[in-house]
Amino acid sequence: MDFLKPNKYGELSSKVYKQIDCEMFRYKPLSLSFHKQPMGEGDGGQLSVPNPEWEYRSPNSAYEKVFKQVCEYAETRVIKNLMLAFPDLEKALTKILERIVDIKPMIQNGFMHPRMISKKAIGGLYSLKNVAPAIRESFSYSDSGDIQGGGAAAEAFYQLVIGEFPEGKSREEIRHEMLAYCEKDTKGTVLIHKGLLLP
Repeated sequence: MDFLKPNKYGELSSKVYKQIDCEMFRYKPLSLSFHKQPMGEGDGGQLSVPNPEWEYRSPNSAYEKVFKQVCEYAETRVIKNLMLAFPDLEKALTKILERIVDIKPMIQNGFMHPRMISKKAIGGLYSLKNVAPAIRESFSYSDSGDIQGGGAAAEAFYQLVIGEFPEGKSREEIRHEMLAYCEKDTKGTVLIHKGLLLP
């Protein structure tokens, strides 16, 4: 963000870093940096946000539209990067891209459950983690080990890639938990799909 004029420290712009949770459609601020040049260029100070809490935005707000674009781009970007890395799979990966559909509008317009209501998320919670248990109460991530959300899954995947693991954890343990988490996500997706097909 550029300032109309330099502040008292001679800074002309700032950057805000946020973590976005695409599953729960929420975000939390991580840090704020100030810069001597426009567009976040040049030297400046950086402030970290202590103990940031998740924040929610109302449906159809500017924030929601930005989040949706970021999350959709993240999914398609990964697949497109795989195409570059594995040209022989480009045809198959293209078919996956063509099948990516945002089911949130379908659920939002035709289904609501007490488990999907939150004071923080005006309009409801429509992530896989909220909708699947609403369709079937016995559905839970509690048996998938330490990995029970997208953030933890991303961190575990990174640990597997770089080969560095938390104390007391082995590669095989993390791999097993990742597989259990991914299996649970797949079952939840199938459960929601079947639920949408019900009259």
